[in-house]
Amino acid sequence: MFEYLLKHNRMNESDARGKFRQILSAVQYCHRKNIVHRDLKAENLLLDYQNNIKLADFGFANHFNATSLLDTFCGSPPYAAPELLNGEKYIGPEVDVWALGVILYLFISGSLPFEASNLKELHRRITQCDYRIPYFMSTKCELIIKRMLEIDPIKRSCLEVM
Repeated sequence: MFEYLLKHNRMNESDARGKFRQILSAVQYCHRKNIVHRDLKAENLLLDYQNNIKLADFGFANHFNATSLLDTFCGSPPYAAPELLNGEKYIGPEVDVWALGVILYLFISGSLPFEASNLKELHRRITQCDYRIPYFMSTKCELIIKRMLEIDPIKRSCLEVM
């Protein structure tokens, strides 16, 4: 997907919706099996010969359950949830949901929601949820992204309601 976005810059919302549904389906399957990916990003979304998306790079994946919190920072900083950057413990799925919000934003806008020239500024922008919605993004899409990019992991949308 990364190369696709480099070539095409961004997707229209209809195309993004179709691709995003495929990603949601794959991540929901993982979560039903109590597996959290922890490194969802455009570079780990592969397109097959029919342009179907495949999840790749399960190197940071782990089993999760509600009684045993995870505490390892995994993934790429621009896709990392605030709780990861703050070194907080987490159940698992909520960090994937955050990364999915970043991915959906990227698909539609052609850029990451949180960009900075250094890690300190990136950390600030993510933990304060400091990003801008492009003028061309629909209200419906904006609301979905805002529910996924919720600072509080307890209030963050879950995949079952997507």
